Amino acid sequence: MPPAAQLLITGALFATGGAALKSCVELTPITAACARTGLAAIVLFAVQWSRVRRPSRGALLIALAHATTMLLFALANRETTAARAIFLQSTAPLWLLVLSPLLVREPVRRHELAPAGLVALGLVLLVVGFPAPIESAPNPALGDLLGATCGVTWALTVLGMRSLARDQDSAVVAPAYGCLFATILGAPFADWEAFGHAETQTLGLVLWLGVFQIAIPYLLLGRALARVQAFEATLLLMIEPALSPLFAWLVHGESVTPLTAVGAAAILGASVWRARCQQPVSEAEPADRSP
Repeated sequence: MPPAAQLLITGALFATGGAALKSCVELTPITAACARTGLAAIVLFAVQWSRVRRPSRGALLIALAHATTMLLFALANRETTAARAIFLQSTAPLWLLVLSPLLVREPVRRHELAPAGLVALGLVLLVVGFPAPIESAPNPALGDLLGATCGVTWALTVLGMRSLARDQDSAVVAPAYGCLFATILGAPFADWEAFGHAETQTLGLVLWLGVFQIAIPYLLLGRALARVQAFEATLLLMIEPALSPLFAWLVHGESVTPLTAVGAAAILGASVWRARCQQPVSEAEPADRSP
């Protein structure tokens, strides 16, 4: 499967997280977050055991960034709207414009600046204004702050996974341990007794979140990052913020303003643009060379 297709599927599966987390009303945010990361860790360790059993120090540091992203996003998603949470996390490509050349010596290529500009425009349209508290988003200010922090930690996570893949290591090491760390860090604050009273629908949602919304997408992402640069990968993954508000609207009725719709269309257009022009690193200039 072409890396562009892998990344688009990954983004689409990631996009189901907001609506699914909000549907786990019987569980506290931290409980739902720990449950999904725990399940994802089990799957990732089982599938990639031979590659993840001896992690490097760098992989563990990347895993900490990933764990932070997972926990912050789950908390942000409960406090603000699903759309704003994922939009703010999706500022990652803009952070990578600065971080990629500095940390992994992957310069942003000229033809990638136009899609990046379209993403920036879309994000501005998506977050303009300030939503009033609603039942599914009781504290938008706190949620927005947590979501914005996710943008930085997610950029560091993708950058780290790309570095591992480029060095012929398994990029899945970071999310595998990241999910494990997130579960360990959040476990003391989770209400595990709630699972004894949870309905079948809630348990099914947790299963979806752990296996299909986290584990499988990260397996695809790990393979794709061996062939595309970190900045390019985040542009293709921008299909997630384009689809996430649609799912939240369909499931929870969270309103989508005209500006939100235009912003989502701009981001989706940038993703499609890069997918059509996407070229594996192995066929383009080597990713680890200086500009």
